[in-house]
Parts: sequence; C-alpha cells; structure tokens
Amino acid sequence: MKTTIAGLVVVMGLAAQTLKLPIDIENLSKAATETVDVTLDGSMIRFAERFLSDGDADQAKAKRLLRGLNSIQVKKFEFAREGEYSERDLQSIRSQLQAPNWSRMVHVKGLRENTEVFSQMRAGEMTGLVVLSAEPRELTIVHIDGPIKPEDIASLSGHAGLPRWNRGGDR
Repeated sequence: MKTTIAGLVVVMGLAAQTLKLPIDIENLSKAATETVDVTLDGSMIRFAERFLSDGDADQAKAKRLLRGLNSIQVKKFEFAREGEYSERDLQSIRSQLQAPNWSRMVHVKGLRENTEVFSQMRAGEMTGLVVLSAEPRELTIVHIDGPIKPEDIASLSGHAGLPRWNRGGDR
C-alpha cells in the first residue's frame, strides 16, 4: 500500500479545496503506529511537473494528470490492532461528500476492505475526487482537487486501492 500511495501522489498531485478532516480523524494519529500526511498545493504540483520527462510514457502520463490540479492531500494511518478507528470516524468525512456537488461513483465492500470513490462535478466536468480506503489496520484518505479527465480516472484502474475494471475492451 505504501508504494500505491506514493505512486498516487507522484501521478496525481494535491487538492487545493481542502477536505476538512474531522478532529476525530486527526486524533487517530495518536493511536496509529505510522501516519503519512502529504499535502501538495498548486505551486508544489507545478514544481513536481518539471522533474517529469515528456520522453518517458509513464512520466508524460503523470505530467498530464498533474496539469491543472489545485492540490492533493493524502492521509494514511496504520494501526497495531484492528478496531483502532470506527465507522463513525469515516461517517464525518462521508457527510461532506453529499449531493448536489459530490456523488459516490465506486463502492467496493469486502470482508476485510472497504473502498469508496467520490467525485465532485461542476458544469458537467469532474473537479474533484476523494478515495476512502478502510482496512482493519489501515485507513487511507486521498483528496484530489482540480479538473480530472475521465481517461485519467480510467488509468487509475487497479491502482491506489481501486479495483481493476474493464476499460473499453481491456481485459
């Protein structure tokens, strides 16, 4: 998961319209054995773009994904034991991701993992994305603020805790 989060940060950049993480969530860092907190604003994203090459296909794709983003925020907590956070902790985040501006576009619920992807739409364009990934001993919240193209969402298939899905005939 560490590689996935680091890859998402490099590929996607950080959101400027900051999702307000509830104090309860922030307090989880006291119980966590490891906390990762990454926040990139627009100027940091533009700076990171300069290190990506247009000559390398993967780096060029990352550069395209970064272009125009306002910010990216990643918050990850790892815990020694299950039950260190509750469903109530996640509900305060979900309550911010309601209609009319936000809608849940993916929900994968397993026995040991729950992943949700929310999108923000304005004037028919996707302008934000939030990924909540909850495992028994790990909680990850990713918020991307800025214009996101559908083809960029498709390229996330199988990455950042998202399930692999069929992209126009891909198997």
